[in-house]
Amino acid sequence: MSNKTLAFQKLTTCIDIILIIAMAVFVLSFPLGNKFSVIALWAMGVSALLSFAVHQKLNWQWIFLFPIVLFAFRFIGWMLSPNLSFSKIDTCLSLLIIPVIFSVFKLNALQIQRCLQVIFYVLLALVVVCWGAFLQHIVCEHLLMEALHTPKAYYPLFLTPPWFWHPSFVSMILVFVMPLAFYLRFNKGIPPLLLWAAILLTLPLIYFTGARIGIVVSLLLLMFAFIFYIKRFLNTERVAIVLLTVALALVSIHLSHNVFNDPIRKDLRALGIKAIAEHPVVGSGVYAMEGYIQSAEFTAKHNLPAYPFNHFHCTPIDEVVQFGAVGGIISAAFLICIFILAWRKKDFLLLALLVIYLPFILVESPFHTVKGIMPMMFWLCLLISTQKERL
Repeated sequence: MSNKTLAFQKLTTCIDIILIIAMAVFVLSFPLGNKFSVIALWAMGVSALLSFAVHQKLNWQWIFLFPIVLFAFRFIGWMLSPNLSFSKIDTCLSLLIIPVIFSVFKLNALQIQRCLQVIFYVLLALVVVCWGAFLQHIVCEHLLMEALHTPKAYYPLFLTPPWFWHPSFVSMILVFVMPLAFYLRFNKGIPPLLLWAAILLTLPLIYFTGARIGIVVSLLLLMFAFIFYIKRFLNTERVAIVLLTVALALVSIHLSHNVFNDPIRKDLRALGIKAIAEHPVVGSGVYAMEGYIQSAEFTAKHNLPAYPFNHFHCTPIDEVVQFGAVGGIISAAFLICIFILAWRKKDFLLLALLVIYLPFILVESPFHTVKGIMPMMFWLCLLISTQKERL
């Protein structure tokens, strides 16, 4: 082997390592303020372009067309709406940028395994650091019992800058450590002890964030992992998961009236359905939700209070209000295609992503915040672009 060839191999290996580190740093930025994630996104993009420059391999996936089309709807709507600021488009740029980034590089099976391991350790470290912030504020101020009783009232004490402030979005970011732990446990990526460390550290932390949807999603993930890997668990592990599931179910039942029958969300859903009826085919335009929610005339007409929100806390309703039946059909087709890809290949991680985000989009609108859209698109594009090598 010539010195030139050896030097080129070292260069490509170095660039691949840089790319994996860039992806891990991007994940590390998720629970932090928006500016950290934006900087990390561009760093990951530059790393991907360097990888393409040396490997010259594209990794385009046809399903990436869906988020790009959803971005195009928003961009065209923004162009036709002079009252909308560029920040509205800037928020959803990830629908375009992240699929493009994952289309210009390709990792082999071993690199993907290493990448998932590194990301797992990053997420686990984030959970530990969050525990440190929590204990510093809650235990030192003797508020532990109060936080146990009403966690939603105390999360602002430790979700302070540089952490992102919204507990539901932070919980969706951290909870992915659980499916990663299950997957790596059964693919010889981590020892069994780390699986249980991830579960036992993450579940109570999500409870203390006060994120009700986080608790429900954690329960669903435990049930899904139990069913998917039931033949591969040890008997003691099966018992432990059943006990954890029962404990979480009891907590969820206690909080379920707040999750699924929240009076504000109920009003917003009713208002969204009324808004859809005004322009059911092509919608009312990009980011039209705020106009309906805060319109005293519209809310009075339908005998509903006006709220200081800019979306309906329900992604399907938001999409149909903005883009009508056309947007709703495309969004639904996107989710159906993801499910088909995951189900046909029995892809645990991709199915777990749906277990996380399908309940989440029913109570939140991740497309309207950087902390919703970036993690969702990152995991989706990573898992789809690496499915062949992972399975």
